[in-house]
Amino acid sequence: MSSTAAQEDLTGDWEVEDDDEDDCSSVASDDGVATRDDEGDISGAGDTPTTSPFDRRTLGEDYIASLRNNSSLHVTIADQVAKAYEKKAEYGVFSLFFTAVFKDRLRKWTSDVLVEEGHAKITESEFNAYLGLENAMSICPLN
Repeated sequence: MSSTAAQEDLTGDWEVEDDDEDDCSSVASDDGVATRDDEGDISGAGDTPTTSPFDRRTLGEDYIASLRNNSSLHVTIADQVAKAYEKKAEYGVFSLFFTAVFKDRLRKWTSDVLVEEGHAKITESEFNAYLGLENAMSICPLN
């Protein structure tokens, strides 16, 4: 196979079959309440919400449980992890992976490169989110 044909295989258009389309009849309104398209009033006024409020702690616990159950990872410094979580929640645990000096230097370098390319500097919270995603995806990649 020639390199041109191989490249076309990688970049060709994908066709979507009718049976693969998602059911879009369920939508979320501005207040986060799930509703159906075929209902007359989608504002949710007077209705009991069908979704529970977002619970950060439960979401975090579920995620950690899924990592524990679906991988061969073992926490070797459980006491340090528990103390870090008690002090600063997820941010404290995150700091166990990267020292503050390393993270600050990496963020400064990244911001300098972005500015040279004509983009805005990256904020600390944006950089933490990026590092967190990179770290999590290295442990438990999407399938």
